[in-house]
Amino acid sequence: MPQIQKSRDKMTDGTFTSPTVKTIATVSGLALILVGLVFNEWTAALAFSDDNYLKLSTRIAIWGLEILAVGFGVALLAVRDKPTLATNILLSLATLVVSLVVGDLALRIEFPQERLGIFMENPSGAGSYRLKPDLEIDIEVDGRNVKFRTNSLGMAWREISRTKQPGITRVAFVGDSFTMGQWADDFSHSFVGVFDHLHNDDIEVLNFGVAGYGFSDVELLLEEEVLSFSPDYVILAEFNGNDFLDTYLGIERYELVEALDVDPDVLLEKVPVEFIESAQPESGLAGGIRGYLFRSPLATLIFGNWRSVLPRYSVDFQAGRYINNTTFWSRTEYPPFAVAAADTSLKVLQKIHSLVEGTDADLAIVAIPTIQQVYAEIPVAEDYDIALPQQLIKDFSANLSISYLDLLPEMRRQAPTSELYVRGDGHFNNEGHRLAGEVISAFFDQIVVDGKRYTDR
Repeated sequence: MPQIQKSRDKMTDGTFTSPTVKTIATVSGLALILVGLVFNEWTAALAFSDDNYLKLSTRIAIWGLEILAVGFGVALLAVRDKPTLATNILLSLATLVVSLVVGDLALRIEFPQERLGIFMENPSGAGSYRLKPDLEIDIEVDGRNVKFRTNSLGMAWREISRTKQPGITRVAFVGDSFTMGQWADDFSHSFVGVFDHLHNDDIEVLNFGVAGYGFSDVELLLEEEVLSFSPDYVILAEFNGNDFLDTYLGIERYELVEALDVDPDVLLEKVPVEFIESAQPESGLAGGIRGYLFRSPLATLIFGNWRSVLPRYSVDFQAGRYINNTTFWSRTEYPPFAVAAADTSLKVLQKIHSLVEGTDADLAIVAIPTIQQVYAEIPVAEDYDIALPQQLIKDFSANLSISYLDLLPEMRRQAPTSELYVRGDGHFNNEGHRLAGEVISAFFDQIVVDGKRYTDR
């Protein structure tokens, strides 16, 4: 009994465990301080950012980690001669790390990443793809319940008849996910739905938008479906961020239509490897960490909540290095493949114009801006211009007297006081859809009533 009591006394006064705890505390403290000092914005940008650029939320996260690491490190060094306190700090740090890892794993199990499965092969076998008919999908986006529905014809719209009634003016919208109404509460809250709500019963609106579409997909859809509905007006909504690329890669660009996974062989055939992010070599540690964080539901949850209290979006526009970056097409100098992509896209637009004109319908083009274009503080710099790439389409439209509308000016006017895009996503939220629908509606009314061609906007 006296020997046991003596050992307990040694543990209590720290003489029994002090050397071990002191060594661990010293090594851990120095390591944490070193990590906190070395892992800064500059090194993080080099390791994890495609363009050596970090968003504000990411920079704040790094500042927090630096403060946390240095703080724990200094605290450990300060109490290294006090084993009880040092042990408690070490245990707190270990508990924090374990909790984050376990929390992330739990979220991955509870909320696995799923494909919505809304696409199918084109029934005609001519290439491209279509929306599945009769879909009813509910999904939570940005804290809202989004209802995605398609009708029996595979349109993200209400049920319609192919036959046009006498005295009715039909307006058909074509385009990609923005036109489809992605992340609007339902189809009535999409910008096409807002446009529909603002017009009388003598105008019938049809929505043929399909996520992921480029101009070649739209051309085929016009030939096979849209024009059979006898529209009087066709409004093509193009997205500045990727429509040139989607068109350039062609209608057979997807290896798996169900998930819209681009065929790597098609990509490498059309685009030089230095412009393809997925083809770049990754260092094992940096690539592993970036891949983990990119897929981490915990990181998404934390950063998503931070965005609600931080400035809405970064205003520092950066011209993208890789083609998967939507700001790539705002570069002032295009590499040869991008020039070819733009030329190909304009040629397909000319075919679309001829198709529509051949049915005595009128074509109008609406340019949808990227989130970076809308919130860019400096619109023009040496290596970028937010007027690109839509300026190319504006010039094309002017040459053919096609009615043209650029949504960017009005959206930039609203940007200081409005959040127009889904947090963490490049698509409109309800407010963005509402604003776009109202601007397009006013634009359309001026075309019909006044016969104006808005190629100067």
